[in-house]
Amino acid sequence: MYVDDGVSGAEFEKRPGYVALMAALSARPPFLILILMDQSRLGRSTRELPYALGRIMDAGVRVFCYLNDREIEGATETDQFMLAAMAYVDGMHREQARSRTRDAMRRKAERGHVAGGKVYGYVNHEITRPGPDGRLLRDHVELRVHPAQAEVIRRIFQETTEGRGLLRIAKGLNADEIPSPRGDGWRQPPSARSSTASGIAA
Repeated sequence: MYVDDGVSGAEFEKRPGYVALMAALSARPPFLILILMDQSRLGRSTRELPYALGRIMDAGVRVFCYLNDREIEGATETDQFMLAAMAYVDGMHREQARSRTRDAMRRKAERGHVAGGKVYGYVNHEITRPGPDGRLLRDHVELRVHPAQAEVIRRIFQETTEGRGLLRIAKGLNADEIPSPRGDGWRQPPSARSSTASGIAA
């Protein structure tokens, strides 16, 4: 079993399951048949996917898709064209899904709703609405000021205006035992040590 949950199908180098599968294609692969849901489960790239399928088939492994109950073949020019065409379609679906997601997140942000993640100084507050059956359903998430964290942010800004450097500010926060978001102390990140960038990492 080779599984890559939560990793984009456009990624081929950082998917442990895919890398392990391709590494198994030695002179004598430990399997003769590879079963996929459909071709896109192996990956979604017009450039990479036909090459990957070619390697698998060249190793003597037959590839089947159970969703449409067919074998993927690449023996003829027509077969190879169909592989590339399906990879193109899958890649277009991925790009469209990414565009739709980006647009949905932008619209959320424009309405003042949380588009994802957490922000230091705020808490995510869930807003609900009554559903058809009377039960409360999640409608959206809004940012609410976290009083204690807001004070820390004001302190950082105040000390910055007074001319204190970021490293000194971080040391002061640690000395006063003010908890950082990740719980491992405040520090000046490496990217902030140049003259072109500044910040404090939590």
